[in-house]
Amino acid sequence: MQDGTLDRPRRTVETVEDLLADYIDVGAPLRGWKQSTVRAHRASAKVVTRHTRLGRMRAGRLERRDVQQAYADLAASGYSSATMGGVHTLLRMAFAAAVHDGTVTHDPTVVPAVT
Repeated sequence: MQDGTLDRPRRTVETVEDLLADYIDVGAPLRGWKQSTVRAHRASAKVVTRHTRLGRMRAGRLERRDVQQAYADLAASGYSSATMGGVHTLLRMAFAAAVHDGTVTHDPTVVPAVT
């Protein structure tokens, strides 16, 4: 621990698939997740990587429209709202952590405020 933050091993994060794997594998022990939580996040990551284009995309270049298109594709493929909610939750948490860590500069899952 240095300056109040947890030191953790970091792997190179290039794609969204890398980002999700890093968030789950490294984050689970730090956050004290139960095995059921880890399994649920892995299942959501599998949906992202196997059934959308997001998994192969570069995490730092992902835009909100890419995430919205992935949600539309999942809905069109018949995924339940519960599955889509799990995917959204995982993406939100993983990108928020990556922004905090400096791995990416922005979170494409955040809806911009309307003024």
